[in-house]
Amino acid sequence: MIHERRPEAAIAVGPLLRLDGISRSFGQTKAVDGVSLEIAQGEFVTLLGDSGCGKTTLLRIVAGYVAPERGRVLLVDRDITALAPARRRMGFVFQSYALFPHLDVGANIAFALRLAGEPMSLRRSRTAELAEMLEIAHLLDRFPHELSGGQQQRVAMARALASSPQLLLLDEPMSALDARIRTRLRDELKALITRIGLTALYVTHDQEEALAMSDRICVMHSGRLEQVGTPAEIYHRPATRFVAEFVGLSNIIDGIADAGGFDAGGEIWPLPSNEARLGAATLVYRPEAIDLSAFRGGGDPRLVGRIERIALLGALQRLWVRTRAGRLVLVERPSVEVEWRAGMAVSLAPDPERGRLLAVAA
Repeated sequence: MIHERRPEAAIAVGPLLRLDGISRSFGQTKAVDGVSLEIAQGEFVTLLGDSGCGKTTLLRIVAGYVAPERGRVLLVDRDITALAPARRRMGFVFQSYALFPHLDVGANIAFALRLAGEPMSLRRSRTAELAEMLEIAHLLDRFPHELSGGQQQRVAMARALASSPQLLLLDEPMSALDARIRTRLRDELKALITRIGLTALYVTHDQEEALAMSDRICVMHSGRLEQVGTPAEIYHRPATRFVAEFVGLSNIIDGIADAGGFDAGGEIWPLPSNEARLGAATLVYRPEAIDLSAFRGGGDPRLVGRIERIALLGALQRLWVRTRAGRLVLVERPSVEVEWRAGMAVSLAPDPERGRLLAVAA
């Protein structure tokens, strides 16, 4: 039976999953390079990165479908590196769902239980329970080709949960769905996993998906973990230039930090008040961290520009402002502010406490 998580179940006692120095190459390409990571019981952790960064390879190493060249995979402190996938007590939701076309929905859900030799009565009750939970009870007699993408995704989830896994692995399960269905199923999936207290390792290239669903995000780049943190840490305090550029939109400014501020080719940008580093650096400002006002002359003109373009994004509007130094700055403002128009001269007012200073090597 699937039970809802009790409050005490959220208290982790040591990591459920530990990856210790995992590496794997394919030919001359180092797909995963020395990755170490711990995941606590009940955590939802996302591997986020672009195509080819190694996130799916790492997930398949955890599942046992790919063997690491170096490193260990430990589940509740047990070394399972050489253990067969079927013996790892993990559920896997594939990007393509990988449903068996010759089996109906009920048989697909019960497949792992049948392989394990579970009695028919248990298979039927478990299938009925999961079908009810995932709202697919009316589809049990249908075949995969008769289902929509969202329905196939639900069946794949039910099949992955059928064997009561300790860890749920999901490889871009929403990527084939249209945006509206993807958002709805994303929220439902996260709520389900939280309610039953599952631990999940999720792979995606979609930044919004990662930010919305995760307890922690692992940003991967060229086979390595670039940064691991909560969604708020990843977004508001990127550790490297890559993270700042890959997760969300950013204004990336190279220049020199000194006592008077941040000099970027004659433009003086404000620095965070607690920032003591001086010298060559990179300053990051998110578009929503920059305020605008109409420029009416006077004052310090060094952060003045002209609006080149405006795009309405529902509750927000995005403005492209070209500064006098030629820099294109992205600014996001509430769409209810109707005073902005293309060609308008504006003053830029970055909030210094929302800026992020990175070392040049980052």
